[in-house]
Amino acid sequence: MGIFLANVPHSSRTVLFRFLSGIPTTRSLLHHIVPPLVTSPKCSICRHHDESSVHLLFACPLKMWVWRLAWQKHFDTPFDSIQNVISSFTSWTWPPLRPGTPSLSAPLVLGTILAVIWSAHWHHVYDDIPFSAPNVLTSVNKSIQPLRDEPRLFYPATL
Repeated sequence: MGIFLANVPHSSRTVLFRFLSGIPTTRSLLHHIVPPLVTSPKCSICRHHDESSVHLLFACPLKMWVWRLAWQKHFDTPFDSIQNVISSFTSWTWPPLRPGTPSLSAPLVLGTILAVIWSAHWHHVYDDIPFSAPNVLTSVNKSIQPLRDEPRLFYPATL
């Protein structure tokens, strides 16, 4: 199934497309292209690892913390590693959601998490807003809640 046919939020489609096609803008890439402007390939959040596309979106320790807790809250399978998330996006095989979330789909939830992490990352880079994993997780949950409530807005008597 293509990225544009899946129930992935619009806000995460470009990010996901760039990741899947291998062309995200990372510090490692920018450092290679314009070293005077990007003086280090290290992640601007954890400052320990070179910022590859996997690190940028998933493997930075603070982002992995968000992924792990969001996964545990919304999905009915254990979070073994960040590879669970990456393989969901790369193989288009989605984990089952926790019972009681019929209005949601796994691609919608995962895409929302990705969009919130992406937004928080760039707020850190451009606006000097610290990447706070607890705050990002709160934003994830606040972004997912309206998606849960959406069917009740249209069909309140049937729920």
